[in-house]
Amino acid sequence: MYRNTTTIWRLNGAKVAAGTPGATCEKVVSKKWYGSIGGRSVALHENKATALSMMRKLEADAISGRLDPMTRARRVKLDAALLAQYEAFLNTAGLHPDYAKNQLAGAKRIIDGLGFRTAADLIGCGGRVGAWLAGLRSSPGNGHKGHTPKPISAGSRRRLRAAIQGFARFLADRGVLPEESRPVIRLPKGSSEPHVALTLDEVARLLEATKIRAIVKGSVISRGPNKGEPWKELCPFRLRKFEASGRARHLLYRFALVTAMRGDEIKRLTVQQVDFENSAVVLDASGTKTKQGAILPLPASLLEDLREHVARKAPTAPLFHMPGYGLDFKKDCAFAGLSAGGRGLLTFRSLRTTASTLADMVGASTTARQAMLRHSTPILTNTRYLQRGADAQREALKGYWEALPTG
Repeated sequence: MYRNTTTIWRLNGAKVAAGTPGATCEKVVSKKWYGSIGGRSVALHENKATALSMMRKLEADAISGRLDPMTRARRVKLDAALLAQYEAFLNTAGLHPDYAKNQLAGAKRIIDGLGFRTAADLIGCGGRVGAWLAGLRSSPGNGHKGHTPKPISAGSRRRLRAAIQGFARFLADRGVLPEESRPVIRLPKGSSEPHVALTLDEVARLLEATKIRAIVKGSVISRGPNKGEPWKELCPFRLRKFEASGRARHLLYRFALVTAMRGDEIKRLTVQQVDFENSAVVLDASGTKTKQGAILPLPASLLEDLREHVARKAPTAPLFHMPGYGLDFKKDCAFAGLSAGGRGLLTFRSLRTTASTLADMVGASTTARQAMLRHSTPILTNTRYLQRGADAQREALKGYWEALPTG
C-alpha cells in the first residue's frame, strides 16, 4: 500500500501552473491509503489498518474472479468434464431427449470447429461464430452419391446458434461467464425459396408410389454380376417386409398431411400420445418446436389405420420408425415422377405446406389453418405456407370477376 504524493504550485496563496515565475512548489501527501489491483490504483481508507483489511478483501476477490469476471472464465476449460456437466443439466431440465442431445452436439460442434479452449473464448465470439456458420457446408449422408456440398439450411444455422447460446447461458447461470458477456450471434439470411405445395393429383401419385416402391426396388438385384436384373422369385419374408415398409410410409405421409406436423415432431411421437377414444393426437410441450402442447384432431379413417399400425407396439414405442424420412421422401417423390419444377423446395416439409394449401382450396378458414399449423400469427400461415397455383387463384377470384360490370 502507499499514499499518493501530489505536487502543486502556489502564488500568493492560489494554485497556478507549474513553472510560474515567483510561485512556490509544495508536495502534498494524500490522507487515504491506496493499493494496486490488476494494474490499477484503488483508493482504500485513511486508517492504515482498515485500508489493509480492504486490500486483503480486494486481493481475494481478484483471485476468485469476482473483481475481474474474465479471470474465472479463463480458468474454466471447455473439456469433456464440463460438457458432461452440461449434458447432465440438459437431461434433468425436463427437455425432450432428442432436443437435449441436439443441444449438446451443436455446442460441441461449434467448440471443436472454432477451437475454443476456455470459457473466456465465448466472450465476444458472436462475430466469429456467425462467420463460421455462414461458411458451413453440407456433408454427404447415408445413401448420397455424388454429393455436392452446399450451404447448410437456415434452420440448421438457427439450431446451432441456439445450442451455443444455451451453453453460454448454462455457464452464466453458474457464474463462469458475466451475464452481459453472453455471445450475440447474427446469422446470414437463409434461402427465401418456399416449399412446394403438391396438388391433389400429385398427393395421390405419391401415396400410390410409396406403397409399391419398396417392392419394386426389392425385386431387382442390387449388386453382383446380375445387378439390375429381376429376381426369379422373391422370398415371402422379404416381400412382407417390403409391403410393411411401404404401408408404414404411406401412413406416415397421410398422418403428416392430416396433422401438418413437422417431421421432427412426428419422429418424437410415441404410441401412447394417440388418444383413440377422443380421435386426437396429444403433443407434449417438450416435443414441439414452439415448446407448447397441443391436441390435434384425427379423422376416423386415419384412426382405424393407426390402430392397426400400433397393434403390436408398446405404449412408449415410437409411433413411426423414421431413421431417414427425408431421404425416403425424396426417393418416393422421384419414383412417383414428382419434381419441384421451379416451384420451390421439395422436401418432407412440403407436406406441411401442402396441407395448408389444400385446406385453403376446399374453403378452410385462415383461423382453422393457423390452428392446424400452430403458428403464432396468421401472416406466416398465409404467406410461406400458402402456395396457390393459377387454377386455385382463378377459382378464388371467380366470384369477383363475375361481379365486375362488363358494360
